[in-house]
This record gives sequence, C-alpha cells and structure tokens, in this order.
Amino acid sequence: MIGFIGAGNMGGAIISAMISNGLVSEKELYICDRDTGKKEIYPEASFTTSPGDLAGKCEIVFLAVKPNQIEDVLKEFKAGGYESGKTVFVTIAAGISISFIRNIMGENCPVIRVMPNTPVMVGKGVSALSPSENVPCDVFERVKSFFSASGTAFTLTEDKMNSVISLTSSSPAYLFLLADAMSEGAYRQGFSREEAAFLSAAVFAGAAEMIMKSGKTPMELADMVTSPGGTTRAARDVFEKYDFKNAVIEAMLACTKRAEELGR
Repeated sequence: MIGFIGAGNMGGAIISAMISNGLVSEKELYICDRDTGKKEIYPEASFTTSPGDLAGKCEIVFLAVKPNQIEDVLKEFKAGGYESGKTVFVTIAAGISISFIRNIMGENCPVIRVMPNTPVMVGKGVSALSPSENVPCDVFERVKSFFSASGTAFTLTEDKMNSVISLTSSSPAYLFLLADAMSEGAYRQGFSREEAAFLSAAVFAGAAEMIMKSGKTPMELADMVTSPGGTTRAARDVFEKYDFKNAVIEAMLACTKRAEELGR
C-alpha cells in the first residue's frame, strides 16, 4: 500500500498522475485527510482521518501537508504503531529536512525529500528529489517515477533543496505575476483580459521551448529579439531602469532565506 497524509491540491495532483498513468490503482492507496469528502473522489482507496491508521500498512507514505503540520502528523503516525525503518517517508513540505523527520521517527528512518511545483496539476511539473542514504534504490526509482508522471523529476543533494525552491517551486508565481502585468498592459491598450492572458501564456510556452531547444542562453535569445532603436529595446530600457534583473535575483534570495527560516 502507498499512503498519503493529505490529499489537497499537491497531494491530489500526485495521486491523479499516479493513477492516470497506470502506476498504481486506487485500491493500492491508503489516504488520510481531515476532509471526509475526499473519499468520494477516490472511492476505491482505503480512507481514514487519522495518520496513525497508516502505520504498519504502507511501504511508502507521502507527507503532503503544510510544514507546520508535519510534526503533529508524524507523532500521530508513530503512536499508531510505527516500526522504525519499516516505512519510507516522502515529504513535499518546504523547509522540512530529512534530519527533522528522523529526530521524530528514528535515525534509521528512510526519507525522500521532494520539492515539486504547482504545474504538477497539469502534468508539467518540475520536482527535485533528495533521498536519505538508506532509501532502497528500487523504492527511490519508483517514487521518482510518480513525479515523472506529472512532469520532470530530477535528483539533488539535500544541501540544495532550500535554494531549489526559489528556482523551480516558488518560481511559477514569478511568471504568473509577469503574465498578470502583461495582461494588464494589454488590457490598457484595448485587449480583453481573456485575450491578454491567453496570448501571454502562449508566448511563455514558445519562449520556454526556445530556451530548451535552441542551445542558446536566455540572454542570447533576448538579444536576438532586440534591435538597436527598436521596440524591444524600448521595453528593455524600462526594465533596466527599474532594475528588473536584480529584483528577480533579490526575490530568489529572499525565497531561499525564508525556506531556511522555515527549515528544521
């Protein structure tokens, strides 16, 4: 059995990707969520509202709850009859370290720390994974396949797991903010908000493809679009006036700093 403590937006997206890609069936899932309405979404899965009920029943347990809920959830799980080392925990909570979980569950507790992002909800996620040294290779590859089913999954050492949040996990918000600003700029020039949002998204998709396939750096691609004295140059002049690049860098550093503050 594979357990999920939390089946909200992120947990639910991972579950849906696993099921739709044939990696698990609902009958192989044991879901714990305070919202009993989730039982209607996964009618063939085992369901409970108590984390302790999953102890001893699941080889892999996903901790898909908020960082401030992790400690209580783990203590409830442990009280349910947990045997140290018998369960691989997969945590997707920002800032929660492997050592934090081991301090509660035991030093030989196998843990996979994962930092996904919200586009997993549409099968275009980016997820960084970092396993503890005692996670069996076959279990790690299986967990990695769950995240690959909803986008791109890659392995990192744990010392980079806080900083990767600023690059892959929080960063969709940066693009959403840029899309919002572009949409507002277009709206003021006569476009409907719907047209502007759609066209902004289409531009992002095309630009991302160019970064992935052109072999050029993002700055080289920006320079390709920019002619001296042209329209793009006029736009870039404004970005440079307001120090757009450094604003993004400072935002990323602030993101990482906050992850470290949350980290335990």
